[in-house]
Amino acid sequence: AVASGGGVGGGGVFIPILILVGGMKPKQAIPISQAIIFGGALVNLAFNVRSRNPINPKKPVIDYTVIMMFTPMLLAGTIIGVLLNVILPTWAITALLFVIMIYIAKRTTMKAIQQWKRENMRRSGSL
Repeated sequence: AVASGGGVGGGGVFIPILILVGGMKPKQAIPISQAIIFGGALVNLAFNVRSRNPINPKKPVIDYTVIMMFTPMLLAGTIIGVLLNVILPTWAITALLFVIMIYIAKRTTMKAIQQWKRENMRRSGSL
């Protein structure tokens, strides 16, 4: 829930947990994390499908135009990921996961620092 709410989607959280706690190999953890994320997406859809946009109640809260724009690229990325999961050895997948996690951690830390600075400026009345 925290990963999904934070916009990570869960893969960056579920894969390391499945590897470290579940004792799985990356080639096992990646597809299982995708199934977990899909289940979470279905639950989110069930909760939000009938909700209305708070700004314009005539529109649904889900923007289906955005979904139609993103879906082709998401599917292309999924196909590439599945192919890489089959082709690459476990050590290469682990190295790629490590590099991606470092990048995500750096980006998240930078955003947190920016947010912290903005909040401190607001509190001090500088903004």
